[in-house]
Amino acid sequence: MMWKMMQLKNPEDFVIATEKQYSVRKFIELVCQEIGFKIGWKNKNIREFGYVDKIYNKSLKLKKDQKIIFVNKRFFRPNDVEDLLGSSKKARKKINWKPKQNIKKIISDMVKEDIINADYEVLKKNYSK
Repeated sequence: MMWKMMQLKNPEDFVIATEKQYSVRKFIELVCQEIGFKIGWKNKNIREFGYVDKIYNKSLKLKKDQKIIFVNKRFFRPNDVEDLLGSSKKARKKINWKPKQNIKKIISDMVKEDIINADYEVLKKNYSK
């Protein structure tokens, strides 16, 4: 993609986006699924929380009904728009770009990388002087 942009006669700005939209809640649900458990939700708005509903990966140190996600108004953006969705129409047309990854693959890669980094941090903590 970057190479294709660099081949243009004149530089241009492009939006690189999948044109798909996911809520934070859906993203969390997909991450939990990738890790090996199902998250449930209780309450609404500022009192809402996520809890461990079902555990599929028995090696996880989680307990059923354990509260793990909490809404915090500190992270609300005051003037946020309801929906943000990028359009990559220009990139698709001018440089023949299209997304190659879907959300589940991206989440899988992120989780694997986090596990690698967490393992490294544990090793570094336990074996460094």
